[in-house]
Amino acid sequence: MKTIIYLILLTFCLLSAQVVNKISFDRFTHYEADDWITYGYSNYITSIDIGPENIYFGTTAGGVLRYNLFDEEWLFPLTTSNGLRSNRVINVVFDYDSNQLFARTEKGVDVFNLAFQYWQPSGDKLPQRRSADFAYQRSDNYRFPAFSRPPVSNWPNFFPEKNYQIMLDGKIFDPDNRLYEVTDRIVDNWNKLWIGTNGTGIARGDLDMQDIFFRKQSIAAIYPKDVLLDGDFIWMAGTPFDSEERGIALWDTREDHWTYYKSGIISSLFSDDVQVMAKIGTEIFFGTEQGLLSFNKKKEKWTNYQRGNVVKSDKIYDLLAHKNILYIATVYGFFVYDPQTKIFSQPENLLLKQNAVYKLCASDSVIFLATNQGIAEFDISSQKLKLINSRSAIADNYISAIGYSNNQLWFAGLNGIGYTDLKSAIWKSYPALNLSFKNDITDIAFTDLYVWFATNNGLLKYDPERDYWYIYTTEDGLADNRVSHIEVDGDFLWLSTPKGVTSFRWYSDGRFE
Repeated sequence: MKTIIYLILLTFCLLSAQVVNKISFDRFTHYEADDWITYGYSNYITSIDIGPENIYFGTTAGGVLRYNLFDEEWLFPLTTSNGLRSNRVINVVFDYDSNQLFARTEKGVDVFNLAFQYWQPSGDKLPQRRSADFAYQRSDNYRFPAFSRPPVSNWPNFFPEKNYQIMLDGKIFDPDNRLYEVTDRIVDNWNKLWIGTNGTGIARGDLDMQDIFFRKQSIAAIYPKDVLLDGDFIWMAGTPFDSEERGIALWDTREDHWTYYKSGIISSLFSDDVQVMAKIGTEIFFGTEQGLLSFNKKKEKWTNYQRGNVVKSDKIYDLLAHKNILYIATVYGFFVYDPQTKIFSQPENLLLKQNAVYKLCASDSVIFLATNQGIAEFDISSQKLKLINSRSAIADNYISAIGYSNNQLWFAGLNGIGYTDLKSAIWKSYPALNLSFKNDITDIAFTDLYVWFATNNGLLKYDPERDYWYIYTTEDGLADNRVSHIEVDGDFLWLSTPKGVTSFRWYSDGRFE
C-alpha cells in the first residue's frame, strides 16, 4: 500500500488552490492605445464626418473607422478596445469648437480623448456636425464646398470601378448584383465625395474626374472562429450572421486591401461557415460545418472534398498541418490527408472509433489528440493510434484543448487544466475548483514566457516562472470574453471572438499584469 501511495505521489501532483488575477489598474494608463485593436464587421456605414486630419465612419459593428486624409492611409479602428462603450455607432461627429471626436452609441454619447487616445462617457448631448461654409447649387463642374452633403440628385454621373452600378436614386449594385443604398455622404477639402453604404462599405468619388472607387475595410459579416497568418496576408473566417455579407476574408496587410470569398458566388465553395484553417505550401485548407475545402493561391482555385473521401460531410473541429500532411479532427473521429497523393485515411482504434476529436497538436514524431475519451496519440512512424494512460486528475474526462511546447503537453477540459513533462513523465493538474475558474477552454498557445488559454470567459495566461495566473477580459480590451482561437504573431496575439478579431500586444517592455 505504501508503495502504491509513493508511486502516485511521484507521478501525480495535485496542486494547491491557485488565484486567477483580474484587472486591478487603470487600463488607459496601463496599456498603449494600440496594445488592443479590434477588427469587427464595418461595411455598414451609419455616419460620416471630417476632422482636421481624418475622416471618420461610424459602423454598425466595428466602431469608428478612420482614414488619414494627408497620409492617405487607414488608421486602426476605434472600438470597445479603446474604451468605446459599444461598437454599434449611430452617429459620429467631430466638434471643431472643442477639437474632439464624439460618437453616439446605443449606450450613450462618448468622447475620444485625443491626448490619451481613449474614449470616455460624455453625457447625452451630441454636438452639431459642421456645415459647409456657404450654400451650394448644382453646377456643371460639380465644385461642392467642403463639409457639404449633396443629395444624390446633384451628383455627377460617376464612372464606377469593378462592375459597380450607381442608379439615379442612389441605389448601388455591387459586382455580384446585390442591391445597397447610400446611408451618408460628405465632401472633403479636395473635392472628393465620401459615401457610406448599408453593406458594401465605403466609396470615394472624385468630383473632378467623375470616377468612383468602392472600398471594404472590414472582416465579413461573421462571428470570427479562426485567424490564419500567411506572410503579408491574414485570413479571417467564422460563422456568418448575415446572408448577404457573409464570407471568408483575406486581408492583404501590405496593400491594406480586403478580398471576400462567398459561398453561393463561387461554385466550388459549398460553405463559408468555417471553424478552422491550416496552410500547406500554397494551399489553404478550411474546416467547415460540412466538411473540408481548400484554396490554391497559385492557381486561384477552390476544391471541395465532399466526394471520394472518408471525411465526407463531417463537422470539422480542428486542422493541423505538420510536415506537409494535414491532420483532421472531426465529430466522427481523426483523419489524415496527404495533399501529394490526394489520399485520405482514418487510423483505427476501437476505443476512439466514431468519437469526437476536438483539438490537435504535434511534437516532432507524434500527433496528440484532445478527445471525449481523454488524450490520444498518433505515432507518425508506425501510423498507430492509441489512448495515453494518463496520470492526471482531469485527463480521463472530456478534453477540449491541447498544446505542445518544449517537451510539455498541456491539456484542458471541463474539470480544469493539466500538463505532463514527456521526458520525466511527471503529471501536474490545476483542477477547476482549485483555480476557482470553471469555464470551457477551446485553444492553447505558447509564447516565450507564457502559456495561453482561449476560454469562454476571457484570455487566460499562465506564467510558469511566477506560478501566476491572469485573465484578460473586455475590461482589458478584448472585443468579447468568448475566445475561440489564439494565433501567435511574435509579440502579438490574434484572438477570435464573436464580436470581432482582437490583436493584443502581449509583450511590452516594463508592462506587467
